[in-house]
Order: sequence, then C-alpha cells, then structure tokens
Amino acid sequence: QHARMMEEIAVSDKPIFISSERLAGLSELQIEKLKKTFTGYNIEIIVVIRDRMRYLDSTWRHAVFRHDYAGGWDAFVSRMKSFRFEEIVPLYEAHFPVHIFNLDAPDFSEQVSELTGAQLCFGAANIGVPRRLAELLQAQHELLGSKVYKEIFTSEVKNRMLFAATRTNQPKLDPFNVPLF
Repeated sequence: QHARMMEEIAVSDKPIFISSERLAGLSELQIEKLKKTFTGYNIEIIVVIRDRMRYLDSTWRHAVFRHDYAGGWDAFVSRMKSFRFEEIVPLYEAHFPVHIFNLDAPDFSEQVSELTGAQLCFGAANIGVPRRLAELLQAQHELLGSKVYKEIFTSEVKNRMLFAATRTNQPKLDPFNVPLF
C-alpha cells in the first residue's frame, strides 16, 4: 500500500490529502521517518479534535462492531482515561505546521476547506452503529467467548443486524399466541 500511495503522489500535480487516525499514535521516531518519506513536499498536519466522551463512545461502538472488541464500555473508558487529542500536537509541531480543528464545530468542514483550498465535506463518524447494538454484541462476545462469538457473529451477520437496527420500518414479528400453561 505504501509503495502504491507514493507512486500515486509522485504523478499528481494536485495537493494530496492523507487521512489516517493512525497518525495520532505515531512515536517521535515514526514522525521523523514520515518527514523523511515526504522530503521535498510541503507537509501540513491537521489535527481533528472533538468532545472526548463522544469520541470514546463512537470509538468503542466502532471497535465492538468492526473489530470484535470484547471489553465493556466502563473498561474501555478506564483504559483510555489518559487519552487527550492535544497530546499529539507537540510531537508534530517539532516537524510540521499544525492546524487544529474541532469536529463538533458547526463550521468544521468550512474551516478545513478554507485552509486547504478544496471544497470538502466531512460526514459524522460511526453514527451508524447504535449503542444498543454495540452493547448487545459486546455482551454476546463476553458470554460466548471470542472463538464462538466470531463463528456466529460474522461481518455479514453483524451488517444484517446493523441494517435491522437502523431502518425506519421495522419487520413484522410473528405473534405469540400459544398458551403458556
């Protein structure tokens, strides 16, 4: 992927945007390697921040749904207690100009578009994974164990569940009319 990306960048005569949440987790050494990789290019870093708890909630739901994260919400928040968006800024500022934008700002897209000179529109992240679905999947993962959970809750099954949980008209349910006693 890296080689293909560099080939694509080399032949482009337009500004290039590279977007990756993984950039937030780079070490000082990795940032220096990034700088060497793009020697000769004008690099500017955009750091996107947002309300911490909304971010954690979104990230947890995404991790449970897409990456089979087995941990509960409370454990996840506890693990992330020291996480702060702003911590990455000083590491990058030592090498590149850094711009900070708040995803929750009503004019977020306009601000980034003004900086970049491109008309950009950013959607909301992970809004499609309802909390109740993530809680259900996480509870099943904990109950069944990872091996059985992953056999049952394949990507296809989880995507069908997501579709059912987010559609506006609910499916018909068979009535239960058998006497209990």
